[in-house]
Amino acid sequence: MNIETTEDLCNQIADWIGVYGCCKSAAEGHDECQHEGNPLCCRVNFVMVLQERMVEAVENDKKLEQAGL
Repeated sequence: MNIETTEDLCNQIADWIGVYGCCKSAAEGHDECQHEGNPLCCRVNFVMVLQERMVEAVENDKKLEQAGL
């Protein structure tokens, strides 16, 4: 049985919508993505942002379920 992680799912979504390439900030000598307002600037940033949002959404679902909503 294949166990899918949030990172696997985020990478699959990136493939589906065509998010590829490295951050333009890396070409400018930065170690980290400098385009926080644009999750589509590079694949690494997209996967990281989407994965964080997925984890937060699951936690929110659990809280809403516990509250009976």
